[in-house]
Parts: sequence; structure tokens; C-alpha cells
Amino acid sequence: MKKKVTIAALVAAATMLTAAPLTGAVPGSVTTVPVQASIRYNDSEYALMAFLALDDSMTAQQLAKNKPPKDGMGMTLTQKGNHYTIGFGAHDSTMIVNSNDVTVLYDAPKSDGSGMGDKNAAKTYSKASLARRYGHDKSYFDTVIANYHLSTGTGQNVPAAKVSKTAQLGYETITPMETAAAITYYRQPRMFNDALKAGGMNLTQGDSSDVDEPGNGIMFSLIPKKAQQGDFSYTVDRDGQVYFYGAGDTHHGSVNLRKVIRTVNADGAVAKVRQLANEIDFQH
Repeated sequence: MKKKVTIAALVAAATMLTAAPLTGAVPGSVTTVPVQASIRYNDSEYALMAFLALDDSMTAQQLAKNKPPKDGMGMTLTQKGNHYTIGFGAHDSTMIVNSNDVTVLYDAPKSDGSGMGDKNAAKTYSKASLARRYGHDKSYFDTVIANYHLSTGTGQNVPAAKVSKTAQLGYETITPMETAAAITYYRQPRMFNDALKAGGMNLTQGDSSDVDEPGNGIMFSLIPKKAQQGDFSYTVDRDGQVYFYGAGDTHHGSVNLRKVIRTVNADGAVAKVRQLANEIDFQH
């Protein structure tokens, strides 16, 4: 019989798939785990992290829903070298990505009370602090990068216009929600497409100690939003082996997560997997 476990366990199980732990928690939670030292972020990701640090009223998931405006309404985002400018109308913010930090220039009220200034205020955030705080939101940032055709390079010299492909999934950098979406794509392609049409999936977890292959001790279950049935479950062990289960916790084979990732990349399905990952809701 399945029983609820903590959301921290979800993150811990997903991050044990890598050689070292990942940073952060499932989007929306306040749980954190140690940083994975091998993860590297590109300049565009750091710029978006710094923007969220300045505007803490917006989440990475909300940011990822924006696209270039066609009628002048919506979020604008441009890049010139290591300068990134985000605007929502009257005021905009510019992020300058440096070697070890990011400086954000923004409009603030004038000291004399006569209104808002023009880039008259600035804050600087270290890259290390941004990675600790927002590293787990990498998939959302990559969605924004793809939508606005930003550079995926580092060193501030890669022209944005040359970026045409979405960065591939990696075993060392895949997030918990990307893992769930990729496994669904590999194992349940019809369910994957249904979930995209339905606006995402719901993710629940339970104790897997009573099944044949308990993995890290957590059973993950996924079902498309608005669906009444059709969910499937899986466990994952520390070596990345994924074990599938159906109704009644019946074991239905296994596959290594590395093969799942290779399949997603080879099929050119990274963008769709990341889209679904952004639309997975964890059900407490």
C-alpha cells in the first residue's frame, strides 16, 4: 500500500541519479540540497536568474510562459553581447553578465520624489549565489532562451542570431521534472502527447518498499491532467535504472535513464520534453 512521503525525498531520489547532488528543490518548494559542482550555466541562464532575483514576485515557471510579443504587448527580451534587457512596457531592466557575477541595472524612484529614474539603480549578484537559488529552474530558463533565440554560450561573445537548437538533455544535469517527462516520452508516448494537449501532468509519490524493485524507496506516479485513469508508476535506483509498474504494482520491465536521455536527444524531442516538464504539478 502506497503512503505519502516528503517532497524532500522526491528531490533527493531524483538527484541521486547523478555522480554528485543537484542544487535546489522541486519548483514551488523551499527545500534545498547541496550544489552539484559539475553543473555549468551559460550567460543567458545567469542573466535570467539575476532578473528573477531582482523581481522576486515572478517565478521561473511564469517567466517561461512568455514569448516575443507580436502586437507590442508582453515581455520583450533582447541580447547584445553580455547585456540582456527585459521589458514589460514603460520600464525595463538590463543584466550585465560578468566573469563571476551579474549586475542588474533597473529603474528606481528618484530621490526627489519626481518619478522613476532611468537605470538609476543597480544590484550585483554572484554567480554562485544565483546557481544555489535558481539552479533547479534550469529547464524553465532554457525554454525562455529557445523562445527568444538567446545565446547558449559563455564568455559574452556568442551572437544570439546563431542559436538555433535547443540544448540537449544530459545525465549530469537533467532536473527531476525533466526526468519524469523524459521517462513518459520513452515509455508512454501516447500518454506523453495526451499530457501536452491536456496542459501537463500531475506527479504523486509513495513508498516503494513493498515492490520488486524499490529503487531509492520512492514510487513516482504520473497521470495527464483532466484524465480519470491511465497513470503509470516507476522507481529509480542510484545507478539510474528505471523500473516500470502498472496496476497493482505489477513490474513491467526497466531501462536505464541514460538510454532514455539518448532517445529523447536522438529524436529531437528535447523541446517537447522540457515543455512538459514545465507543466508537471507535484501533488502533495
